[in-house]
Amino acid sequence: MKIKSNKEVIIKTATKMLSEHGNHGVTLRKVAEQSGVTLSNVQYHFGDRDGLISSVIDSYLEICLSHIRSSVQENNVKNNPDAIKSYMINLLSLDDLQGWCEVIREIWAIACRSEKVQASLDNYYQQCSNELVTLLISLDFQEQKSKELVSLLIPFIEGFSITSNLLPLKKEKVRELIINQLFEG
Repeated sequence: MKIKSNKEVIIKTATKMLSEHGNHGVTLRKVAEQSGVTLSNVQYHFGDRDGLISSVIDSYLEICLSHIRSSVQENNVKNNPDAIKSYMINLLSLDDLQGWCEVIREIWAIACRSEKVQASLDNYYQQCSNELVTLLISLDFQEQKSKELVSLLIPFIEGFSITSNLLPLKKEKVRELIINQLFEG
């Protein structure tokens, strides 16, 4: 039980450090110090820095997939177009994930120089895409329409998280516009 707890603490610490200090502010030694564990403990769990960053990505993937699954279960969206639109707008509501967007941008930078991190990032996007396509199919969307929606939504979400505070329209209006365009277009 303690081993899992240490891993979680280390991952949370690394995530926070990525958000606050960026790519160059994260070393295994600094993460160990901030986590209150030994350097050898960090190395035992993650091997190297790329292994730790890959675990941060995997942790975020689980959070995202859990959010997707629980949102559908909490809302009666099947065969309910208004509920589906509302769910999609909620999916685009990233205000609480702004810190994660900063972390993902740092991970993109690391992935440019690390095949291991790039593979984890690719896995993250692939799994999110597959989960969203499966979700939309379960909500009675045709498979092709589901793939089209996901192919537009994921890049939009990534870019929206970066630019949403700078757009001429309020975030809420942009969310509504994109959802209406996706469902009516």
